[in-house]
This record gives sequence, C-alpha cells and structure tokens, in this order.
Amino acid sequence: MLEFGKERIKESRTEDRFLIRFYNLRSELDRIINLYFERVSGFGAFAGKLLDDMDPCALFRELPSIMGDGPNQKIIESIALTGKKLCDLRGELVSFMSEEVKLIMPNVTAIAGTELALDLLSSGKGLQHLAEFPASTIQVLGAEKAFFKHLKTGSPPPKHGVMFKLPHLTGLPKNQRGKYARSAASKIAIAARADYLGSTIDSGKMKNDLEARLRKIRGSGSSRARTGKNTSRRV
Repeated sequence: MLEFGKERIKESRTEDRFLIRFYNLRSELDRIINLYFERVSGFGAFAGKLLDDMDPCALFRELPSIMGDGPNQKIIESIALTGKKLCDLRGELVSFMSEEVKLIMPNVTAIAGTELALDLLSSGKGLQHLAEFPASTIQVLGAEKAFFKHLKTGSPPPKHGVMFKLPHLTGLPKNQRGKYARSAASKIAIAARADYLGSTIDSGKMKNDLEARLRKIRGSGSSRARTGKNTSRRV
C-alpha cells in the first residue's frame, strides 16, 4: 500500500497536473476580483458616479482620481492598490500558463489556441486522460451536465462544451456548430495523443483542413438559404 501510495503521488506531480493547479487558481482569482469589484464599485455613489460598467482592473487603477482628495484618500488608495495587485497577479498567471501550455501541449495549442488548450486540459483532468478520450468525448468536455440530462431525460444533446471558444464557431448558425466542433475535436484528439507521446504532427495542415471544413459548412448553409429548403439535421 505504501508503494502504491508513492506511485499515486508521483502521478499527481506531473507538469500537466501542476498546470491545472494554476488554472484553478486563476479561476478562483477571477471570482475574488469580481467580488472585490462589486464592493469597491459601490464607492462611486459617494462621488456621484456609476462605476458598475467599468472594467475591474481599470477601476482599481483609476479609483483614487475618481474619488478625488478627501479625508478618506489614504484608505481609498490602499483599497485600489490591493485590487491592482490582484489584477497584476492574474496577468502574471495568464502569461505563465500561456507559455507552459505551449511546452506541455504544443500540438493542441497550435490547433486550438492557448485558452482552449488550457480549458481542455483542465476539463480532461490531465493530458493522459485527454489523449485517451475519443473525439466525441472531447467535443462535449465542459458540458457534462447537459450531456447527462440528455441521457436521463432525452433532451437535445449538447453540440459542444468548452469547444465554444473555437475561432469562428459562435459565428456559425446553431444548427451547423456541431459539425465544425466535431471536426475540430477529431483534430484535437490526434494532437493530444501526439503531445502525450512527445511527438510532433503537422498542425498547420490540420488548421488548413479545419478552415476548408468551415468554408464547406458555411457554403452548405448558404445553399440551403438560397433554395429555401431546410435540409439540416440534428448533430
């Protein structure tokens, strides 16, 4: 049992699992920044200004000048400085993770981009699991609740999960997004296996194939619109 425990600890200390820790930290930091912003933006009422629609990090930088000179200036500056430090830390985390994911998942990152690669790595609970998943599972990662609801109640299945961050996906009509997400998931599945094995694939060709697939999907949608016929089917 002791040896088994040691092996499990070694497995949990891989670089991809370490990166997932940073990813989760960023998510928690986002929650903290948003909550802090909600409290701080309320000070705008005392200056006769509405600050709720400002970017949180911009507000923290500009708060002292917005509030102006007064007896509370020192504490306002301290509050703003704390918010600014939180934003600076988040920026450092984003930069660090963007570089790390390129080293750990170079093929997936080249196809999907850094942000989606991080989402897939976290949703898949590690590179090994992601490499073992079929394309159909990768397509709906992040949409587990909707998928199990589909299995339980027969509701329409999700067309994608975190894959909604794919470039150009949200610009497609809803009835065509599943086709593009499925094609991209197939490429990402191959890329993930290559990353896990430490090999390199022709990611440029894969991106070109996806762009060609996107043009074909758009073209088929335009053809149906011109003829006035609805020949789409659920994906």
